[in-house]
Amino acid sequence: MTLNQYKIAIIGAGATGVSVLSELIDKLIEMPNTNQYTISIYEKSGVFGTGLAYGTELDAHILNMPANTMSVKYDRQDQFIYWLKNFSTCCPLAIGKDFIPRRIFGDYLKVIFNTAMLRARQKGITINLISDAVAKIVEKDGFIWAKSSKGFSSYNQLIMCLGNQQPTLGKELKSIPGYFHQPWPESKITTGIPKNRDVNIIGASLSAVDT
Repeated sequence: MTLNQYKIAIIGAGATGVSVLSELIDKLIEMPNTNQYTISIYEKSGVFGTGLAYGTELDAHILNMPANTMSVKYDRQDQFIYWLKNFSTCCPLAIGKDFIPRRIFGDYLKVIFNTAMLRARQKGITINLISDAVAKIVEKDGFIWAKSSKGFSSYNQLIMCLGNQQPTLGKELKSIPGYFHQPWPESKITTGIPKNRDVNIIGASLSAVDT
């Protein structure tokens, strides 16, 4: 790490990672010497901006919260519904109480992500997109070290944005054909289950409804 260089890592580039990046850029562009900041964003899927939850392509998969509660900006709670009305092609007549397809929220997240990236580069902040998983994190010599397939990298700050983790119940069944430990991405079940098969669903909450 060079003198005066300040390095930040964000682990995960789904909804939480997008929100953190956007808020972080808002703060950093107000600082002097913005070209001294580097942000590295790790995303093991290689898809930056939507995350697993909002990457679905099925309109039947809707948000579980109304549109007027879904902004990723803490000081703009109406941002998502404003974007729907003024910039999206799907929902110009949307109202705050509507439950919008999750893929549309994914489109909104990508806009926020790309806007944050553009603002950062305009101010000289370096952004590294790393399509890799972080396998280990350690603190040493005053830095935080993240290990990926390329080895260890050091950071001044590291922010975990991992989203929802896989369930622990049933993990011992993962190797059994016909067992799906979680229903995401939805292609697992839409293409992986023959149409003439019976299906047992364990659970009765949001993911079960989507399934």
